[in-house]
Amino acid sequence: MKVCALIALAGRESPEFCFLHDSPEGFHSKRRRLTQGEPAGDDFPSDARIPMSDEESGIVVPDVVGNNRGFLIVSARLAQAIEPLALPVEVLPVSILNHKGRVASKDHFILNPLGSHDCLDLATSEIKYLEGDVVEVKKYVFAPSKLKTLPHMFRVKEWPRTIVLADDVLKAWLTLDPEPTNLVIETAEISPR
Repeated sequence: MKVCALIALAGRESPEFCFLHDSPEGFHSKRRRLTQGEPAGDDFPSDARIPMSDEESGIVVPDVVGNNRGFLIVSARLAQAIEPLALPVEVLPVSILNHKGRVASKDHFILNPLGSHDCLDLATSEIKYLEGDVVEVKKYVFAPSKLKTLPHMFRVKEWPRTIVLADDVLKAWLTLDPEPTNLVIETAEISPR
C-alpha cells in the first residue's frame, strides 16, 4: 500500500463553505466512536442531522464538510466512488441543516474507518506525550514496513482522529468530474528507513 495523504477534517477552502461545530443530533454522548474508529452503526440515528455552525456564515455544502469534531463527512458521490475498494469503513448517512434548521443536504455521509493502526516511524515522528499518553502528534512520518498490509483508508494508532488515504482512494475522488470541493489534503511523509 502506498500512503498518499492526510485529510484535513477541519479544512475549508472557501468561507462560502459551511462548517460544523456539532455532533449528530441524538448521538452526542457516543460521538467519540466516530473519531476513534469504534463501530457506531447499531446506535447511530437513522435520521441523523448536524446543523451548520451559527458562528460561521458559509452556507454552501461541499463534497467534504469541514468540522471541528474530527468527523470525515463526505457527499454521496465521494462515498460511492470508494465502494469498489471494499474498505473497512462504516458509511453513516447524515443530513446537514442550514442556519434556519432546514435540510441543506440529505446526501452526505460520515465515513468511519474502523480500528486504528500502528503505522508511524516513532523515531522520526514528532509526538508529544503527557504522563505516557499521546496528547498531540506534530509531525507524522510513516514507516514503510508497517504500511504493507494496511487498508487504503485508516486511522493512526497514536492519534485516531487522523485519517490517512492511500493513493487509490485519492485517485477515485480526484478523477470525479467535477473535482471534489473542499478536499484539503497534506502529502504524507514516508521514512527513508
